Amino acid sequence: MKKILIILITLSLLSCDKEKCYTCTTTITTTVNMDLPGYPQTIKTTTVKCGTEEDISNYEKEGTASATVTVQGISAISRARTNCVLD
Repeated sequence: MKKILIILITLSLLSCDKEKCYTCTTTITTTVNMDLPGYPQTIKTTTVKCGTEEDISNYEKEGTASATVTVQGISAISRARTNCVLD
């Protein structure tokens, strides 16, 4: 009985979705609809996130977006994209 219990505990531990650490890079690019000095602009940030694959997938989705603002005929578009790679 003890052996069966040990085997069941071992199997349950092995089947858990364990946390892993990922290096995540978020790239934000801003462009405008005309020729302006300094555009396009790109900013990159890198962080290390630890979690399950589902946690990391959600983090990537939350870090991916797009926004457009128009003022006096000038449109600025910012796009953010987050990509995580297993360390």
